[in-house]
Amino acid sequence: LLMEPDVASSVEEAVDGLNRNTIFCPERMCVVFNREGAEYFVLAQRGDGQEEAARLGDSPARRPPEACMTLAADATVPQVWLALRQLLALVIGASGGIFDARTRAMLMELFSRLGVPPRLFTVWESEIGGALLEALNASQAIDKQRKEQQAGAGGRTAK
Repeated sequence: LLMEPDVASSVEEAVDGLNRNTIFCPERMCVVFNREGAEYFVLAQRGDGQEEAARLGDSPARRPPEACMTLAADATVPQVWLALRQLLALVIGASGGIFDARTRAMLMELFSRLGVPPRLFTVWESEIGGALLEALNASQAIDKQRKEQQAGAGGRTAK
């Protein structure tokens, strides 16, 4: 939700990058630090974020011009990023549990060169790793139940 200062140093730069799809925010809103005024601003896609802004105590006097507050409703994730997320899932899933620091650093460098912010890479890595761990735990639970059922069925005798 908080945009890294090295990604955009002003509200205008953030909005421009988000509208041109050179900056990605995984949520429908994000917080940008404006270095010039040393203030934080909430950016939201058109139609979103009004409740959140009210909750944060956003006042009209503290908002940048309206043209700078909204993102294009049709802003989309760059297609190459979707392919890179799939690549990350393949590498993590196919590595047989051996996703080492060297592989991670190499992928992070590649993704960064293709415009993926490091924080987004980390979010993807966490989501994919979490999903794989859940699948592993579910598989182990099913195997345990199956073995218990087989042991219970084998120990019964007909009377």
